[in-house]
Amino acid sequence: MNLKFLYISRSDLTVEREQLIDEGRDISTVEGEFDALAQLDLDNDLNLQTRVHSLFDRLSSLPMRSDYPFDEPSDLTGIRRSRPDGPRRLSNTLGQAELLDRVQAAWLGRCAGCLLGKPVEGWRSYVMWPYLKDLGRYPLSDFFRSDV
Repeated sequence: MNLKFLYISRSDLTVEREQLIDEGRDISTVEGEFDALAQLDLDNDLNLQTRVHSLFDRLSSLPMRSDYPFDEPSDLTGIRRSRPDGPRRLSNTLGQAELLDRVQAAWLGRCAGCLLGKPVEGWRSYVMWPYLKDLGRYPLSDFFRSDV
């Protein structure tokens, strides 16, 4: 993972671990790394980020637990096959124009939030401010770029 701008905090590590368990991943091979990293000061030692990124690189390839009771396909055919029988239409009281406007506004808001906030997601102010000062961009008057 060559994302030097992606800062992963101890709380991010905890959330990722819980998410993997909820998704049914077998984390037995990486539990020791999670435990070790959770004991370290990730919030104040940026050199530890390389270790965290190395762990995160391997997480997507973890196998599913054999005792995971849920079927959660990611492909459309699998989703259609696993959904229950029943009506497929939802009631809607909005007009076409209003519905389109709301969906577009929601999508644009999500895109803007994800793109503008991601480079520093999880950063603490005591990490962010020196970073901006080093770049000559403090106080911030624009957005964070991921290439800086």
